[in-house]
Amino acid sequence: MESIRRVRPPSPRATVAVAAAILLLMVLYMGRSALGPFILGALLVYVLDPVVGWLTRRRTPRWLAVLLVYAATIVILVEGLSLLFGPLVRQVVAFVEDLPSLLEQLQARLDDLARAYDQLQLPRVLRDFIDGLIAALASGGPGGGAIDAGAILPIATGVVAFVGNIIALAIVPVWAFYLLKDRDRLVLAVRNAIPEDWREDAWSMIAIIERVFGRWLRGQFVLCFAVGIATFAGLLLLDVA
Repeated sequence: MESIRRVRPPSPRATVAVAAAILLLMVLYMGRSALGPFILGALLVYVLDPVVGWLTRRRTPRWLAVLLVYAATIVILVEGLSLLFGPLVRQVVAFVEDLPSLLEQLQARLDDLARAYDQLQLPRVLRDFIDGLIAALASGGPGGGAIDAGAILPIATGVVAFVGNIIALAIVPVWAFYLLKDRDRLVLAVRNAIPEDWREDAWSMIAIIERVFGRWLRGQFVLCFAVGIATFAGLLLLDVA
């Protein structure tokens, strides 16, 4: 009868590594609400790093390469937003210019409804109820024109959240700049922090994850670009037609 092979207990180093990984995941989970800008910055680094590396290999200082890539990215974003939002801005301006005539048409329709309502032969009780309801709606509800603090609180909360999001987005380019500028030193520091016995295997696994994630991310960008171009072309064709 063959002897049963027992699984050896994990070494102290493996136990410490697993416990540290679990602790890190717990900390990241507890602070997940503040990780958005840093994750976005890391994705930005992943997208821009190939271009920065290409400029660096042509003897451009890395900090200058990062600034050049930032400038090109800003120009592309501004041009793209102007191309996308230009028609929207024109439509908003046209709506604002037509707003007085639209309000006049709305007032005319309301006058027609009021005359039609006056001509209806309704019971006195029903007419009084409808008139009271219309008067209450016109005066702002049962509280009249009083300001409800409960209605203001969600607005204030939304404004504070909007300002917080703007500040968080302002952190992204700064965070990404230092990651791009010091990428080589950061990668070397992470590699040296891995125990020597695990270094090759761990680095090979990281390389596989990076390659798979990079292909997925590039595929998503290509898909978004293709959908955007197709949508833009379709809207142009509909406008021409």
